[in-house]
Amino acid sequence: METPEIPRERRSVPRTITPLTIPAMSGAGMLRFPLKQEALDAMVRSALQEDGAFNDVTTIATVVSDRRSRATLVARAKGVVCGVPLALDAFRLLDAKVSIRVEHEDGVRVTAGEPVLFVTGHARGLLSAERVALNYMQRLSGVATLTACYVDMVKGTDAKILDTRKTTPGWRVLEKYAVRAGGGTNHRMDLSTGVLIKDNHLAALDGDVAKAVTRARELAPSTVKIEVECDRVEQVARAIDAGADIVLLDNMSTSELSACVALGKGRAILEASGGVTLATVRAIAETGVDWISVGALTHSAPAMDLALARMSVSVLSADVLQYCSTSALSTETDIRATIIRSSFGELDPLRPRSVAVLERPDIGTGSPSVFILVAAVLQYFSFLTAPLKY
Repeated sequence: METPEIPRERRSVPRTITPLTIPAMSGAGMLRFPLKQEALDAMVRSALQEDGAFNDVTTIATVVSDRRSRATLVARAKGVVCGVPLALDAFRLLDAKVSIRVEHEDGVRVTAGEPVLFVTGHARGLLSAERVALNYMQRLSGVATLTACYVDMVKGTDAKILDTRKTTPGWRVLEKYAVRAGGGTNHRMDLSTGVLIKDNHLAALDGDVAKAVTRARELAPSTVKIEVECDRVEQVARAIDAGADIVLLDNMSTSELSACVALGKGRAILEASGGVTLATVRAIAETGVDWISVGALTHSAPAMDLALARMSVSVLSADVLQYCSTSALSTETDIRATIIRSSFGELDPLRPRSVAVLERPDIGTGSPSVFILVAAVLQYFSFLTAPLKY
């Protein structure tokens, strides 16, 4: 079945993350990220260490240590963005002075080819953080995108799309956050935050639903909802009569779901679960159930295609330096003007291609190192401030 078209709804206001600011974790109109900064740092640092990012022998061997670079994180397919704070932290932990412009925040729908964020910093840091940043964003954006597809399929009904506990170990808080980014609703976070009495629990009490609900009420906090799983229509009445707040209708046909809705609508929250797909979710929602839980949101979501593309490296132009050393440039002002003009394309074909050394001891009375520094600073400045083209 084709994935339904994803309309653009949530708007994103671009923001710049500089070395002096902390990436926003929450705010007015923004999706609230579930981790505090300390926990975020610990999680991302662990992922970087797992990847050997702090000892990236390939990058260390091939990239000059002070080389700076710019890159664009681009969506190669339509979907819902999720995981931006994690990507930002990956880049920041490897380059504390990295500057980032966030074009689309978590929860924003994008189309293929759209930039998600721009990064400028040390080339080594960007290259070494790239895989971890993408791993987080591709996985979480995939969950958010699949969730959005299910949410779109049930629009116009009263049904909500919920996740389950079928999450990647260690990633539950992130994957459930991604479900929210896609417009879904979280079911219980873990075994301690909700009561769900299933068939195996009832078997331990000889199938006595009333006793199971009573015992759960005695133990659980008063704010916790009691849910009972039923796989037959006749069980639903017993669960509701026993005082269940939620009844899980497990693997029922649409006709059975309709019968359960007629029996229990308004008396308890009715949740359909089991074997839900994009092809069947609309028909399930039209039976009148309140919730539809979908394990596939977190256990089967394909990764969204994202890439760190259009990476360019700032270097001191050999052509510019050769021009400076062979032309009749006798003052620092002449060299500065030449570098500025070349940086903005006025001395075609003076474009950065390789590193070279300027040796003009006969220029004026100043030290050659002064002119090298001036040239480098000016070209770096124009490199960092020029607009990215995509």
